[in-house]
Amino acid sequence: MTTKIWDNKESRYFDLEELNSLEAARQEILIKQYFYSKYEPPENWCPYIDGEYYFIGGSHDTEDGLSIFEDYIPDSLLQKIINDLNEECIEWSDILVDREFADEQDIDELHGTKEYEYLENSLKGIKKIIKQQKGKLEEEACQVIFSAFYIKSISALEGYLMDVFYEMLFPSSSDSPVHDFAKKYYDNFCDNKGLCSRDQELNSEQIEEIKEEIKSKSWHNLKKFVKPRYKKVLDINIVNSTYEDLLENVKTRHDITHRNSKKVDGSRVLLGSHQIENLVADILDCAKKIDDQIVTLKKSGNYY
Repeated sequence: MTTKIWDNKESRYFDLEELNSLEAARQEILIKQYFYSKYEPPENWCPYIDGEYYFIGGSHDTEDGLSIFEDYIPDSLLQKIINDLNEECIEWSDILVDREFADEQDIDELHGTKEYEYLENSLKGIKKIIKQQKGKLEEEACQVIFSAFYIKSISALEGYLMDVFYEMLFPSSSDSPVHDFAKKYYDNFCDNKGLCSRDQELNSEQIEEIKEEIKSKSWHNLKKFVKPRYKKVLDINIVNSTYEDLLENVKTRHDITHRNSKKVDGSRVLLGSHQIENLVADILDCAKKIDDQIVTLKKSGNYY
């Protein structure tokens, strides 16, 4: 889809190639018009809750929002525009078409948990760096960078799966620091000798045992560790359309980390930018489906 820029003065659209024929001052006006038509400061409309804005539709830094102009105007002019806009705002919100609909939605339904937002931001940073390095490095250097980001992406998923699970058992936002889910965890995964009665409260040692178990295990072991814990404790199914792909991705991560980027048959693991982008998309898809179930559980009335 070709980007078109509306010109208020001439009441017509310009395409990107036409920018080259315009004077710098005119280019600056058109680019700023384009930017303001897509983004706005969050204080214009985004809800402000507990000391922070909740971005409806997405958040963007100025440089990302202007990246489509990189090949069409001088770098010096682009940087000037970025600096000007940064003086107004550092992080911008999408301008939504249907604000009435968005206003009716609960914040959690649109954004999910803070753990998911952290995951999304981490992976967005990886995609940005990959994009910046395209075509700039030799193949061997690319493999080093891609391998590192492949591992980092899986680690980001691990962090999300552990953090959001831990928060459900030991909620920081609740008056009660230990949820009943912690008891279900102990009954299913810690109490091998059956010493804990169903009606018995967890003592401090048992609570610490749960916390240690959660923090010390490998949360990339989706099939044998993560899946049964989410199902038995939270009744959440982590199997979805990208689950099988992620199982293979974890195996590739193992080859990169523990076999020096070699497969079992001795062949080398070779990565391209598209594989990192696909991995990031799969992780976000899987995590979002889990997060939606987490949010539903929290809003069901059976949680707090």
